[in-house]
Amino acid sequence: MSERVAAVLAALATESRPAAADGAPEGITAFAAHCAELTALVAGATPPEPDPLVVSVLAEAREGDPGGLLLRYAVTMLVVPRLLVSIVDARALDDDPRLGACAEGLVGALYGLAAVAPAGDSDDPEWGDRARSLITRLDDAGAAESFPPGR
Repeated sequence: MSERVAAVLAALATESRPAAADGAPEGITAFAAHCAELTALVAGATPPEPDPLVVSVLAEAREGDPGGLLLRYAVTMLVVPRLLVSIVDARALDDDPRLGACAEGLVGALYGLAAVAPAGDSDDPEWGDRARSLITRLDDAGAAESFPPGR
């Protein structure tokens, strides 16, 4: 079982929640709760430490983003797609059915989040630069396509 998959799920579960206290965008709290359930499914009774790379990316996305558009972008376009590739990679080594259930759960959670996504563009003129910064952080950390184990 991939420990990195569980750690990324834990980061999604914990780092999406703080935004809720600040008026999280609709759907992100449910998404975080779903990720917490998936973390328990994959990791079992002992929750892993949240992945520090994902923690930092989501923290940066939340910062100064009251509407939650950058956070949604980071979750839906950067973190979860890489996590899904990581799950495929982990299944190549260990065909544990929990990994398949986790992938299905993530896709379902994304659909749920997309169903309540806000329309329109960000009013922040620096939004594009901030989004590219998140991509660069992931790429520079070796997570251009997935979250490799052991990092």
